[in-house]
Amino acid sequence: MSKKVIIRSAGVISSATILSRLLGLAREVIFASMFGANFITDAFRVAYAIPYLLRRLLGEGAMSAFLVPVFTDIRSKEGEEAAKEFANSAYTAFALIVIAIIAVFIAVAPAIVFIIAPGLRENPEAFHLAVFLARLMIPYMLLMMTSALSMGILNSYRHFLSPAMAPVVMNICFIGALLFLCPHMGDTIYLQIQGIAYGILVGGILQVAVQLPALTRRGFVYRPRLNFRHPGIKRMLLLMGPAIFVIGIVRINLLLDTVIASFLGEGNISYLNYGERLLQFPLGALGFGISTAILPLLSQYISKGDTAKYKETLNFALRFMLVLCIPATLGLAVLAMPVVRLIYQHGNFSAVDTFYTTQTLLAFTVGLVGFVGVQVVVPGFYSRQDTRTPVFGALAALIVNGILNIALIFPLGIAGIALATSLSAFANTGVLLWLLRRKVGPLGLRAVATTGVKAVLASLPSASAGYFTWWYLNGLLGGGLLYQISTILIAVVVAGGVYIAFARLFRVQEITDLLAMVKRKLGGGRDDEGGGIGNG
Repeated sequence: MSKKVIIRSAGVISSATILSRLLGLAREVIFASMFGANFITDAFRVAYAIPYLLRRLLGEGAMSAFLVPVFTDIRSKEGEEAAKEFANSAYTAFALIVIAIIAVFIAVAPAIVFIIAPGLRENPEAFHLAVFLARLMIPYMLLMMTSALSMGILNSYRHFLSPAMAPVVMNICFIGALLFLCPHMGDTIYLQIQGIAYGILVGGILQVAVQLPALTRRGFVYRPRLNFRHPGIKRMLLLMGPAIFVIGIVRINLLLDTVIASFLGEGNISYLNYGERLLQFPLGALGFGISTAILPLLSQYISKGDTAKYKETLNFALRFMLVLCIPATLGLAVLAMPVVRLIYQHGNFSAVDTFYTTQTLLAFTVGLVGFVGVQVVVPGFYSRQDTRTPVFGALAALIVNGILNIALIFPLGIAGIALATSLSAFANTGVLLWLLRRKVGPLGLRAVATTGVKAVLASLPSASAGYFTWWYLNGLLGGGLLYQISTILIAVVVAGGVYIAFARLFRVQEITDLLAMVKRKLGGGRDDEGGGIGNG
């Protein structure tokens, strides 16, 4: 069944993503320890937001939204060579487009920095640093685009491991720059932070290189093909416009948060980014894993006209999402403060910084199910080569976020900005589910809701057990770094064990399926279906 393929594929992607997120957390620990939260870190975050915007538009699976359905359809109906010809045309066309964007962005970098964070103009030193760093990092866009296209092609072949390892390589380069390059850039953190920009460019090159062996094994060799009239390119561009608009609205939400945070005083942009970075750990591991795994399957079923399989796959993905996200939400909520303290509170990062970062993390955690829900539902549209309908969900999120930002910022401060973003994610998911149901008919949402209720019931004792385990061990062992790590890890293991026990008590079938597959893996068994997902 498709659910075995989803679990196995998501497992491969999530494992690599968890490794990437762990390295990302290590990166943030080192970054926070070296630079703290100040106008220099604010300037870097603003500068990195410019190339990162295109990364979010085209990278981390976004390119798959408009590449995988077209590539899969051409490969299924016209053969391998036609699909590779289309891929070569896509590489060439998008390279030319991105090079033009890079030239424009470098020229107007001061204007872009002002739009993103107008509050920085009050500190000319911060503003000029942000412009300088932005111009250094903007060329990363071309490397990211090339990596994203490679990811989409490999995902179409249901090969997920190499693309999922690309962010791992980037984080290794980032950490390498922090440890070995930044200290040699100068005596002040103003000069040292510039070394990260060079590390990001090297990381971009290696992100492309790590995927080349898998492409070569599938007989793909890049040959320039300048053919904007290729039918596949036209279809892809038609899909791309609305898809980028949807993702762009999501980024506008976050940029709106940054704009507002820039007026709240020094360090608030960094608090927002530190909190969101911690949220990216479960969000990337769960949302990215499931959405990337189901898109090729959904595209295949749509191409074959198998609506029943399409709906069955989407229904299972929604239930699987809930049984993973709900315990993660409650677990992260009860352990937010010790996690922030463990990861960030070193060197220049103070207890006050920990307090405000914890507040933003708690507010972001509220929306985890909503954020992942969007990632799971959107492939239901994209697999049908429908990128226009999700625009309505994104617009709903933008409106809700804007209203709630105004309503919540005064009573809650920086946490209000994060909470508004979280609540807007639920609005997005709800609108998308309603629109998809109107297009394809009943999705079995009653079964999804039942699974969600069971997951909540199992998660409540799990979160309680995790918190009280941490509280007892923290009082017993003290606050040393090794003890902090031990208490949190033990608390997570206890919470996970309690959740599994109660999930089985409440007959949560998705957990039973997951445990059965893990047991077969540990026992050396294999499933015939979906073989080679990670390594094929």
